Amino acid sequence: MKKVNLLFMIMLTIAVGIFNSCTEEESDPPTIAITETGSPTYAPGTSVTYHLLIAANEDLVDFWGEQSTTSSPGHSIANVDPADAFEEGDWVNFTNNLTKVEFDYTYNIPTTVGDGTEITIDFEVNDKEALAIESVTFTVVAEVQFGPINIFGEETMGSWLSSEGSYYASADGSVFNQTQVVGHESEVDFVFYFGDTNGATLCAPSDSELQAGGSLVDNYVCKDWTSPNATKFGANTTVTWTEVTDDEQIVGTSATLSAATNLSADDVIPFETVDGKKGLIKINGITGGSGDGEITIEIKVQQ
Repeated sequence: MKKVNLLFMIMLTIAVGIFNSCTEEESDPPTIAITETGSPTYAPGTSVTYHLLIAANEDLVDFWGEQSTTSSPGHSIANVDPADAFEEGDWVNFTNNLTKVEFDYTYNIPTTVGDGTEITIDFEVNDKEALAIESVTFTVVAEVQFGPINIFGEETMGSWLSSEGSYYASADGSVFNQTQVVGHESEVDFVFYFGDTNGATLCAPSDSELQAGGSLVDNYVCKDWTSPNATKFGANTTVTWTEVTDDEQIVGTSATLSAATNLSADDVIPFETVDGKKGLIKINGITGGSGDGEITIEIKVQQ
C-alpha cells in the first residue's frame, strides 16, 4: 500500500510540475491602443497618422504595419527614442527590454488609389511570447480640384442707341460695337439691350429678339450671322462676388435661358457658352432707359 501511495505522489508531483510549466509558458499577448491624430483628408497623395501605445507582459521584440494597398509609397515612425528602437526594412525592432512604448505611425496614401478605395492597416507587434494584431480601416476620398478662372474687370455696354459697344466676348473680355464686331461674330457670347418690356437685358446672339421676326432685329446685326452663339443664362444667384477665386461656386450653376431680362444692380447672373464654359456676370450699375440704356459689368469665367 505504501508503494502505491508513493507512486501516486510521484505522479501527482510530475503532473503539477507539468501544469505549472505550461502555465508559466502562457502569456497574454501585447495590447495596441490606437489613436488617430490630426484631421486627415484621406485624399490620394496625402497621409494619415496614428498614435500607438503598445504594452506587454514580456519584453517587446518588434513591430510591423502592413497596408492592404498593392502599391505603397511607404510609412514613417516618429516620436520614439532611438535608444529604444531601430528600423530594419519595414520592421521596428525594440531594445532595452521594453514592456511599454508609444510612437506615431504615418502612412502615405498612394496617389494612384481611386476614389472610394478602402485601405486597411494591420499593426502587428511581438513580444517574447505572443503576437498581437490590431487593424484600422479608412476610405480614400478624392479631393475635388476646382479649376482656374479668368477675371475680366469692369466694362460698360450700351443698348442700340448708345455709343458703347453692345457685343461681349467672354474669352478675352472684349466689347465690340456694331462696326467692330464684323469678323468677330463667332467670339461674341452675349449682347446687351434695354427694351420697353424686358428692361436691361443680356441675351445670346441667337436670341429670338435679335433674329428674324424679333422686335430688335433692325437694331442689331446678329440676324446676318451664319451661326450666332446660343449662350445660356440662369437666375440671379446669392454668391459673394469677392469669394469667387476659382470655379468652385461656378461649376454647380444652372443656365437654361437665352436671355437674362430686367436686370438690376448687384445681380450676379450665371451663364454658359456654347463651348461649355461656365461663368458669372456681376451687374455693377445700370443707367438710361429704353434704346439708350447702358450697363456696367464684371465677368468671372472658367478658363
